[in-house]
Amino acid sequence: MEHAFTRLACTHCGQTIDVPLYCGDRFCPVCSVSRKMRIRHRLTWLINCAPRDPRNRFFHLTLTISSEKDLAQMIRNLLKAFRRLRQRAYWKQHVDGGAAVIEVTGHPGAWHAHIHAILSCRWMKWDRLQSLWHSVSRGSGVYITHIPITTAVGYLTKYLSKPEAPDVVSTEISDSLRGIRMFAPFGSWHKINLTYIKPISPCRDCGGVHWQNEDIMQGRFPEKHFREFDISPNIPRNSSPPSH
Repeated sequence: MEHAFTRLACTHCGQTIDVPLYCGDRFCPVCSVSRKMRIRHRLTWLINCAPRDPRNRFFHLTLTISSEKDLAQMIRNLLKAFRRLRQRAYWKQHVDGGAAVIEVTGHPGAWHAHIHAILSCRWMKWDRLQSLWHSVSRGSGVYITHIPITTAVGYLTKYLSKPEAPDVVSTEISDSLRGIRMFAPFGSWHKINLTYIKPISPCRDCGGVHWQNEDIMQGRFPEKHFREFDISPNIPRNSSPPSH
């Protein structure tokens, strides 16, 4: 797959890597590889850093609302309702923190957008939670169950993959998600997330951790370049960007 990239060079030894430039498609098979890796790393870090309260367990929560024709508006309504839910006293009394992603299924004219979240919380009554969700969203879809901490990361990040739908449908979903965070920590996890430091990818030749645009290093004006990227499950190492 041909994709735009920028070439970075290690400032210590000169080794270069090709870093894909974000193309705007949430489900681009090139861009999504590094994004999914970054979110997996951040979510793992959040879980490890979250304070351990003996009263808390990890739960998987799914929230849905009625299907709508306008997907972008449905996503806005869903997120607005989720914010309202998190402001309710019952939620605040039981949930310490967590992280959420959006999944979209359905087809043009009958979209289904869902919130999938991992919660660190005390046990909540389903009927009470369902009543609260209905009051803020007019939806009734609430599913909550205990999830082992060892599977939490894989569970949440699987929804970041391209939907099983024709490309034209995937494009509409991607456009509707424009400007929407694919991964959103909340509660105490939001505060912890603000202290996150992106890991630095070292040069595989010398171990250096400082990178610069190769065009600038060579005294050239920085430009986009294009090349074929392998989009198989085994992505070459040099297709994942270092973090700055």
